[in-house]
Amino acid sequence: MAMKTTWSQYRAVNKTVWSLPPTFAVDVIQGTNIEVLATKYGADWMIPYTTLKYIYVPIKDKSEHWYLMVISIKDHMSAYTTRDVKGTAQKLVC
Repeated sequence: MAMKTTWSQYRAVNKTVWSLPPTFAVDVIQGTNIEVLATKYGADWMIPYTTLKYIYVPIKDKSEHWYLMVISIKDHMSAYTTRDVKGTAQKLVC
């Protein structure tokens, strides 16, 4: 029991995987604006983790097919890339 408690505490502090609760997807589908989402989920779900390695994003399309997008924090790409890093970014995606 002590080992399980220690492991649970370690995992809570040293997260390497990040996720949001299912209610987040419901709020997004219902059209909740970004400010409300940030207020509702920011404090408990969007805190920075220094040991974070991956973000897993399950995606379900209209034909009921599921995809899993895996975002590697180590190999991240900036949303505001300049022309000189475009080639590197394309290599990461492909």
